[in-house]
Amino acid sequence: MKIKRFNQRFQAELYSLENRGCCELPTALADVVKEGLLEEDGCVLLRSLYARSKSVPRSNFPDRTGYECFVNHLHIDACDAKNGINIGLLFFASIERLCSERGVDTPITGILSFDEIGLTVRFHVARFGERWLCDDLEKYQQEGIAEINVFSPEGGADADR
Repeated sequence: MKIKRFNQRFQAELYSLENRGCCELPTALADVVKEGLLEEDGCVLLRSLYARSKSVPRSNFPDRTGYECFVNHLHIDACDAKNGINIGLLFFASIERLCSERGVDTPITGILSFDEIGLTVRFHVARFGERWLCDDLEKYQQEGIAEINVFSPEGGADADR
């Protein structure tokens, strides 16, 4: 896992993490991860979140990346930014482990953002010609945001798509 790029607000919080202890993945997040992944119509999805999203078909989205970001999307309330970043990174480390265990053969991109309300995490398969974020992360002025290479299979395609 590697943080690929981030905006200045995220950077300011990231560098203040150096003197902070680590936290644990909240039980609710750990439970979501514990249910595992599934692959559906070329998408890699968290099983428990997919079960809650079945009423919204993939055809409602312009591409698979948009659908994955809709399904694989979690809000975590009321944590300060420093703990939020730690929690988000722990979540993505869990997704990385799931991908490895399941033999996922495509790179996975994660998006971690936070504001005054809380933290949001989401992820999608890294695909050519499909992006969730705009090129200039400074346009996200109200939140700290980072794009993370969560998983890149050995010998597979480069996750920098």
